[in-house]
Amino acid sequence: MRDNVGGKWNERMRDERGMTLTELMVSLAIAFILMSFLIRMYTYTGNMFETSASTDDLRRTTQVVIDYLEDRIACADSLVISREELSGEEFGHEILFSEDGRIYCDGEPICEEEFYRKRTVFCQILSAFSEDNTPALKYRITWKNQKNTTLYSADSVVKLVNLELNSREIIRRDLETGAGMSGKSLYIYYKDPDYSHGIVFD
Repeated sequence: MRDNVGGKWNERMRDERGMTLTELMVSLAIAFILMSFLIRMYTYTGNMFETSASTDDLRRTTQVVIDYLEDRIACADSLVISREELSGEEFGHEILFSEDGRIYCDGEPICEEEFYRKRTVFCQILSAFSEDNTPALKYRITWKNQKNTTLYSADSVVKLVNLELNSREIIRRDLETGAGMSGKSLYIYYKDPDYSHGIVFD
């Protein structure tokens, strides 16, 4: 009887002996692999979301710059593009894309520093072709980070209706160097339209 009870007890102990060291190490290795996979998936998903949000923000911010620029030059009576600062009332207003990646109009910043979010913005004038020979300004807005790496870039074209009406052309003085590129200033001079001439009231 005692032997029978002892045998059952030993058999039960063998069944509930727990995990061996090898089994424990294998289980930990599997758990580590699963955790590494989950962490990588979480990081990848987070980076995708951050990149998408950053791109959307840059797209909206670029559109703000484009709208600001085109609101001022689309109906300009004259337009001068220069790599150097010009003086004289005949040039009108001045929009500066500075070498440090900031935008000014008539010497004043067009927005608060928070607008840039530690980024820099530059404007480069591109060659524009118009099938109907309408004067047009094609340009590229480029955002860069503090390491001078391009984050986002977009091209835009604005037709200059008053230059067409007055048979004028864009004056380019920026062709000698890469004006508007990173580390280069770009000046855009424009004169507001004069609606006091050529308007007849019955």
